[in-house]
Amino acid sequence: MDRSRPTFESLFGFQELYTIRCNTCNHTTANNAPTSLILHLQIPQNRSQTWQTLFSTNQNVWNTLDDYRCNNCNNIGGSENKHHIIVANEYIVIQLKLFTSTFVNGQFVPNKITDLKLSGVPTSILEIAGAQYKTQAAILHMGENTSSGHYIAYLRQGTSNWVCANDTTVAEKRWPNNSKDVYVIILKRM
Repeated sequence: MDRSRPTFESLFGFQELYTIRCNTCNHTTANNAPTSLILHLQIPQNRSQTWQTLFSTNQNVWNTLDDYRCNNCNNIGGSENKHHIIVANEYIVIQLKLFTSTFVNGQFVPNKITDLKLSGVPTSILEIAGAQYKTQAAILHMGENTSSGHYIAYLRQGTSNWVCANDTTVAEKRWPNNSKDVYVIILKRM
């Protein structure tokens, strides 16, 4: 048993509400998901986004479900689902899905999305579950895939300064242009 999980949940845990709607009979079901520790965000086709737009297009937006069978009318397809955070604690950890897999020579090979341009990460305020959150830290992945590369961290110091931790070097640095290589973002409730 992992005794540290309750501590992590009290700091980083959040809960989402999942809603499914049948467009044939308008039957709607809503379920609370178990407490999560990491929110995974899809990267859209349009790789140039603001942080606010990327977050909002991954939350509370209806998505088509082609293979869902409605519990009310038994129709398959023609349904939609959406999810959004309804309860959140002091911190929220967000992982951007920067890696895609392609099937090469009988195996999946992870490839990194390298053309993402994400503006506003260090300054945007996100409204989540009735509270305001701001970027407190980030982990960047330098490299082309999950098998190789290097990780560095940026940590907020004060209100607008950033400290970069890169192996044994820790120094004040500017936030990277277009949030290049950002992989994990840690938000803190204001």
